Amino acid sequence: MIDFIEGDGKNFDYGVDYLECASCKFLAKQGASEIAPYLCPVDILFSEALGWGLIRTTTLAEGADVCDFRFKKGGPTNVVVPVALEDVVGREK
Repeated sequence: MIDFIEGDGKNFDYGVDYLECASCKFLAKQGASEIAPYLCPVDILFSEALGWGLIRTTTLAEGADVCDFRFKKGGPTNVVVPVALEDVVGREK
């Protein structure tokens, strides 16, 4: 389930708020919810490889109400990552 967010063309072109996550649901059924936040940083790779210009500040996997994806074509990638992965990913939370 998602909500489409109209962009302003300046800060972001469009957004998507994910209200449910198939990965989180699957991992919960497997009794492995604790690893869900470690899947989210893969969005950094896609954003940078495809020029998405993704900004995301919250994730369902870390207990937020939504995953708040905001896209600005050619913009920077700024995705919050779990503290445990900051050194690996090279980004700060």
